[in-house]
Amino acid sequence: MAISKYCARCEAVMPKGHKHRAPDLRPSAAARGYDAKHQRDRDSYLGRYPVCEEPGCEARSTVLDHIDGLGPKGPRGHDESNWKALCAPCHGRKTTAQSPGGWYAKAKATE
Repeated sequence: MAISKYCARCEAVMPKGHKHRAPDLRPSAAARGYDAKHQRDRDSYLGRYPVCEEPGCEARSTVLDHIDGLGPKGPRGHDESNWKALCAPCHGRKTTAQSPGGWYAKAKATE
């Protein structure tokens, strides 16, 4: 049985070691352009490129990356020449390198 303790932030009894996550301040995925059309395009592209396209990586691709970093709502969002099939770790490294501090830090900076 897990040991519980009172969390002043949650004002409730929580399992020991529970952590708080930063709130996700982004609009919904659909509002950011990740809709049914994007899902179909993603599935088709990853089916044609099943291996991560990052040099030296041979993992299975699971993420459709937008090279320009603007996502499906960018001017080249549905242009295949702007896509790259990546595995989740490679995509995470690319996103982290291009977005120091991530979405939470950017949202806080604009407040």
